[in-house]
Amino acid sequence: MDLRAFGADEIEDLFLSWQWAEGTGPNGEIVAIPRSVSGFGLCNYPDLLERAGLPSDRDAVADATETWDDLVAFGNRYTAATGRPFLDSPLDSPSSC
Repeated sequence: MDLRAFGADEIEDLFLSWQWAEGTGPNGEIVAIPRSVSGFGLCNYPDLLERAGLPSDRDAVADATETWDDLVAFGNRYTAATGRPFLDSPLDSPSSC
């Protein structure tokens, strides 16, 4: 379905060009709308991280999640400690946001 039928082409200027292009089909049809204009955002809820036994201050969380492998390990530790998922999607943002 081409989302231009619903006015999607009117919001293109709200997004980065490369991100908008990812949702554009080969014939210019708009098949998806980006969720955000940022690469990845991590919301830090110190109380939840502390209860999971993880670093909770901003700098410590940044250090502990510096690479994708670090982020996955951090999320796995959170899930093991809480029984709750750390990410709402394996491709996107944390569920605590």
